[in-house]
Amino acid sequence: MAINRNLSILAQGASASGVLAVANGGSGVTTSTGTGSMVLSAAPALTGNPTITNSSNAYNRLTFTNSNTGTAAEAAFSLVNSSTSAILGHTSTGYNANTVYRQNATYLYGGGAGGLTLVTGAAQPIYFAINSAEKARLDTSGNLLVGTTSTSGSATNAAIVAGGVFKTVSGTTSIPQNTPTVIFAHQYASWLVSASSEATGYTVTAVVNCGSYAAGVNNLIQLPAGANQGTIAISGANVTLSFGGLATYNATWNAIRIQ
Repeated sequence: MAINRNLSILAQGASASGVLAVANGGSGVTTSTGTGSMVLSAAPALTGNPTITNSSNAYNRLTFTNSNTGTAAEAAFSLVNSSTSAILGHTSTGYNANTVYRQNATYLYGGGAGGLTLVTGAAQPIYFAINSAEKARLDTSGNLLVGTTSTSGSATNAAIVAGGVFKTVSGTTSIPQNTPTVIFAHQYASWLVSASSEATGYTVTAVVNCGSYAAGVNNLIQLPAGANQGTIAISGANVTLSFGGLATYNATWNAIRIQ
């Protein structure tokens, strides 16, 4: 029997149980179970632009399952062009780890010469999180923020950039004339500090070694020296800044924690 148009089967007033098999050329291609599951048993090719739609106030998902725990087993979604592929994959619990492909792990792979691009369609950051907590972000200005959510940074930020152990903190502080004013807590670490008076244009730079909690040793090397040019100093657990000149002014400063 040949059917040249769509065939619809509608149950009215009765229910059917079991499995409905849909064959093509005598071989089963699609199986519809009594629970509503659809099984594609012969890896058929889908052409056109197939769409799966479900509207509900719930967690909707499309699931690819490979329950095999073998050393090469993984579940993957693959996008293929004429010569290369991109893969979103998840390896098995028994996967034979090699290079960057680890056991029981998720990976995103781009095999084309154009590389792999992460992109947002709006002026929004790209976030990086571990254990459901944000650890870093690439903000809308292209700044990479590690362990912080602001370009101002924080003196208490303990995140480490592996290319070299350093942390940054910066700000603008209103400072009365010749009055040492706290700009940040030094955390008993070593800092490279640079500050500039917005009123006079003077800039001062200093290496500040604040020792340790136990020793309490304070050392400071500053260029240039002098009240008018600016003074960076240590006061207890803080780094202070002062300038000569006007009664009250703003000073911008930046600090890099180097140890």
